[in-house]
Amino acid sequence: MDKIKVGILGFGAFAERRLVPGFAHAGLAELVAITKRDAGKARERADHFKISHAYSYADMTKFLQTPGMEAVYVASANNVHATDTIDCLKAGKHVIVEKPMAMNAAECERMIAAAKKHGKELMVAQCLRYNKTVGHVKQLLESGKLGKPVTGKCDFHSDGSKSTRAWKYDAGVAGGGAAFDLGVHVIDTMRFITGLSITKARCSVLPRVRKPNGVDDVATFLLDFDGDFIATCESSFRTKRNLLLEIFGEKGYVRAFDWNENFRKVRVETEIEEKFSRYEVENDDMYAGEIDAFCRCIRGEETNPVPGAEGLANQKVIDLVNAREM
Repeated sequence: MDKIKVGILGFGAFAERRLVPGFAHAGLAELVAITKRDAGKARERADHFKISHAYSYADMTKFLQTPGMEAVYVASANNVHATDTIDCLKAGKHVIVEKPMAMNAAECERMIAAAKKHGKELMVAQCLRYNKTVGHVKQLLESGKLGKPVTGKCDFHSDGSKSTRAWKYDAGVAGGGAAFDLGVHVIDTMRFITGLSITKARCSVLPRVRKPNGVDDVATFLLDFDGDFIATCESSFRTKRNLLLEIFGEKGYVRAFDWNENFRKVRVETEIEEKFSRYEVENDDMYAGEIDAFCRCIRGEETNPVPGAEGLANQKVIDLVNAREM
């Protein structure tokens, strides 16, 4: 069967560093087109990566007419996720959109409605769902070895002072700070692992201290889930890079920690019925897994694993940040 031809809308540093290798490792997709603000730079990067078609971001019509292209990976700035996604859906393209899905829940709802109206798939790119360590923790919980889950914790810290992407601190472009960039990961991961729904959410934030502008540097969420489970989810731009995932059940616990820069090797420890163990999990390219899942969805081989409703559920929680005074 032929590969699904996909274009990337918004070919920036993230796309080069994460998506190009992801498409190279994916077995079901072919990257055929990219867009950048500058047409000349788009052509140069396309030639560098041996991608057939390149366009200015402003030339959306030509991009969407790329021969044979069935789907679009929306990796543009957060503030245009909704308009870009809806334009692609109107043009008859299936869409996978980067997290956070949009700037607010209302935009997410419009994107979901557009996908339904035009009969196309809309998937949200929550890449950690395709991380083997996350999958391992989920399987361990589902096996019943930990017993009924009681509490959980998921943290994602990344030193924002080292980032070259200044737009992350621009609320008009990013929507928020650490919560929108990292918090959406940890909230989604906890929902995915437990399979439970959030019934109540509270949020505490610390504003940016370097050039204060109303964007959060740190956001901590306390989440109540159905099934008598509670969790804390923390995101931070003010501290050194770290990712922690813990689930405590009535029979034992699992902790995944010491994630390396590319999430390729992670230390895991468990204590189940007083038996302690520590080991490592080797991960592969989670973006490749995400892209292949999207293609199987388009082919009708599986149901959409992360539909727009999942992105909306996450968005409703991170929207709490912008409802606060900072």
